[in-house]
Amino acid sequence: MDFLASIEYHRQNSVEADLFHRFMTQHYSEQDLTFFLFERSLAERELSLKLSHMPNNFDIRKQMIGAQRMQKIAKVYFQNISQTDEQESKVIDNLTSHFMS
Repeated sequence: MDFLASIEYHRQNSVEADLFHRFMTQHYSEQDLTFFLFERSLAERELSLKLSHMPNNFDIRKQMIGAQRMQKIAKVYFQNISQTDEQESKVIDNLTSHFMS
């Protein structure tokens, strides 16, 4: 079975295989990949864990991240992509009202 056909077959039963397929077929761009990896690194830092060091049976989908931690992760992300302090301030205000309401 060819590589892409194998991924296509398994993506119906696996979220991970489906995500991998989307990157391999360029449904998601390199910019999307950069976003996913950056967000993953922010979450790892906030939760003080390294996903690559977790046991194979660790299910990240069951890891809960509270609203305050999510707000902190989002703030760091938007601080890194904001082009102006005014834009950053608006984003942070919107995040605060969204997560804290």
